[in-house]
Amino acid sequence: MLKSQAQATFDKKFTKNLRIAIVRTNYHVELIENLEHYARETLITAGVNQTNIQTLTAPGSWEVPLL
Repeated sequence: MLKSQAQATFDKKFTKNLRIAIVRTNYHVELIENLEHYARETLITAGVNQTNIQTLTAPGSWEVPLL
């Protein structure tokens, strides 16, 4: 999704109070860090406050559903 599409899709008066959790693992660190970075960037572009985005890190893929 392009940044202009994200801005057109979400009205910032609805997204500014959203609380988002990003769940990630420690495997393939380079790939996961890029995915997290762009997920954060997209959320911030859509109007979510940066302080309302929390990242949870699981030691492996089996622990992701538990978080």
